Order: sequence, then C-alpha cells, then structure tokens
Amino acid sequence: MKEKTVMPKRFISFLSTLIILFSLFSSTQAATTWINNIETAKKKAAIEKKDMLLFFSGSDWCHWCQKLDNEVFTQDKFAQEAGKDFILVNLDFPRKKELEKSIKEQNQQMQKTYGIRGFPTVILTDADGKPYAKTGYQQGGVDVYLAQLHNFRNNNAKKDALLAKADQATGLERAKLLDQALTTIMENHLLGDRNKLMEEIVKLDPDNKAGLKGKYILQHKVAPIEKALQKTGNFDQALTDIDTLLKKETKLKPEDRQRLYLFKASICLKGKRDKESGISNLEQAAKTAPNTKIAKQIPDIIASIRGTKK
Repeated sequence: MKEKTVMPKRFISFLSTLIILFSLFSSTQAATTWINNIETAKKKAAIEKKDMLLFFSGSDWCHWCQKLDNEVFTQDKFAQEAGKDFILVNLDFPRKKELEKSIKEQNQQMQKTYGIRGFPTVILTDADGKPYAKTGYQQGGVDVYLAQLHNFRNNNAKKDALLAKADQATGLERAKLLDQALTTIMENHLLGDRNKLMEEIVKLDPDNKAGLKGKYILQHKVAPIEKALQKTGNFDQALTDIDTLLKKETKLKPEDRQRLYLFKASICLKGKRDKESGISNLEQAAKTAPNTKIAKQIPDIIASIRGTKK
C-alpha cells in the first residue's frame, strides 16, 4: 500500500505566498502595459475608471522620443505609479519598421484629431478621449514627470469643480469663476474650448468692472488664429490674419500690439525658419511699446539670433 505524500505546512505556506506575489505582479504588469489600440484603451479606461496617456512618438528616428522613453516611460517606477491613474497608449510613427495597416491608419487619424505637429507629444485625456493636458519631453527623469502628470490631473479636477460652480452663478461672479477655470486650462497647455470661455467672460464684464474684458479681449481675438495654425500648420495664413487684426483693431493698447508682433516673430522664427522676417517683427515689437520689459530684452534676443551676442 502506497503512502500518501503530505506536503509540509511550511512549504504550503511558502507556495501560497509565491502564488499571491505572482498574481499581484501579473496584475501590475497588465495594468501598466502600453496599448496601441485606442478603442481598446478607451474601454479599459472606462472599466478601470482611469484617464489615458497618449504617447505620440517616432520610436526609430526621433531622438527626443527615445530620450523620453528611456529616461521615463521604460522605468519601473513610472509603470507602477502612472499605471494607477492612466491607461498608457503608444501611438507610434516609425520610419524604418512597418506597422499593421489598421494601426497606421488609426495613428494618422489620432494625429489629426489631436492636432499633433511634432514629436514627442503626450496628450492626457479622460476615458472618452477628451484632452485636458499636453506635454512632451521634460528634463528631470521619472519623479519630475510624474509630478507634472499629477499637477495636470489636479488642474483638470479643479477646472471641473470651478465650471460646476460657475453653472450655479451669474454675472460677474460667473465671469470670475470662468476666469479661474480658464487659468487652469491654460496651465495644462491646451487650447481646448478656451475661446468660448473667453468670449463669455468678455460678455459678462462688458464695462471691464472686474478687469476681465481687458484681460481677455486680445486673447479672444487671437485664439482662432492660434487654433487654425495648430490645426493646419499654415504659417503664411496666420501671419496674414495677424496683419488683418493689427489693421482692424486700431484701439489696441501699445502693449497688445506688441504682443501681436511678438506672435508674428515667433511664427517667422520657429515656424518658417525665416530669421530676417523674425528679426524685423521683433524690432517692430520693440518700437511699438519701448518701455516694456520685453522691449528692453529684444536687442539681446536679436543679437543672439544673429550670433553676435557677446
């Protein structure tokens, strides 16, 4: 008669502990795996009540994408901490390897949807894909990046709370709450619906009693130009639209006209890579409001662009 094999209690306890640890490890890994299908990510975000982090990358050619990936996204701490709040979505645009046709088409559509014009770009959204923050590569490693993501999420929650309060308010009180909400939106580096908010704020403070009409009137007029530029990348059209605004708005304060010339200079220098036109607009900005802080810095800026700064 064969004797029954009895496992020692210590071994059973040890085995149980291993099983528990393995299951915990597996669930952590599953929760922090990067997904490349946006619809799958949305479903997962809805079920787990999380936001989404969309990483627009050129994995095999973009230097800064690779730095962000190596310094932050592939680190264990990032996977563990970010995975608590976000479903991680990789939307890649490689040049050397070929993606599946469906994924390639999806990524191109997402690029259009979110107005992505450079890499790396990171968009934070809710579970439905509505964006609330935009960023990219940041120096400082995992801790700095996680702190930034945490701040963006807090700003979004704060914005939602302020908008909810504004829905219960009227007049200048509503305008002030919308102003606070708009500030948090702009801190998250997304245009979003800010033009609609600015338009309402200006209407709610027609006599500038709260100083909000004066604060937003120029931004309200410039916002459509910025939004179109982000969507189309048409630098020449943006410059034409700014010139039209400068001619039409004859009562703009010198400081506001200066901001418009600085906007033109930025488009020329960063967008068109046209140094001479950029410098010309910087010079015009300095002449328009010579006593501002930025006007006094412009000669050094121009010297730096020309490579003649000592």
